[in-house]
Amino acid sequence: MGKYFGTDGFRGEVNKVLTVEHAYKIGRFIGWYYGRDHQASIAIGKDTRRSGYMLEHALIAGITASGADAYMLHVTTTPSVSYITRIDDFDCGIMISASHNPFYDNGIKLINGHGEKMEDEVQDLCEKYLDGEMEELPLAERENIGKAIDYAAGRNRYIGYLISLATLRGGQHPRRHQHQQGLRLHPHREPAEAGEGEAPGRGLCLRRRRRSLSRRG
Repeated sequence: MGKYFGTDGFRGEVNKVLTVEHAYKIGRFIGWYYGRDHQASIAIGKDTRRSGYMLEHALIAGITASGADAYMLHVTTTPSVSYITRIDDFDCGIMISASHNPFYDNGIKLINGHGEKMEDEVQDLCEKYLDGEMEELPLAERENIGKAIDYAAGRNRYIGYLISLATLRGGQHPRRHQHQQGLRLHPHREPAEAGEGEAPGRGLCLRRRRRSLSRRG
């Protein structure tokens, strides 16, 4: 574990432990790190905590100032950010959430291009930048400034993927389907998350959809 990033990202009480300055600098570092040799694309999701919008805007400001594009999945779950990051070939993903921590906490979780926890060496470099142990990063200029892009379609595609798991019929066993998608899931459980501030409506929607289909069938 590093100074800021633990097993579940950088978490703490907002504006005491985790501040907008931290979020901006994380965005600056990630946008620069992945954009050193191409136009980087970074997916961002958040839960429903009030501070999520503030941290999201700070991250996006940092990412675009470094010349990368930020794709906003809006309110969603951590597994959806992992899935979309991997499936849509984003350079990395960021989830703003503190899961089951109290509502006044929040967190920033970094996800690599494979949809997995960010490598320790990248997080270590990011911590050095946060602590002023690296030279200041260059700012993008003119047409090289990044864009903030609405990407709710990616979140909605993930919901469609979950429904496809819930509605698989005789042709293919769910475990095999999940294995082919590169996910390790229980064959009768959707990869949804409903912690403090997460998106519990997603699971309710799926349960209603499943009940509706079972009544028809």
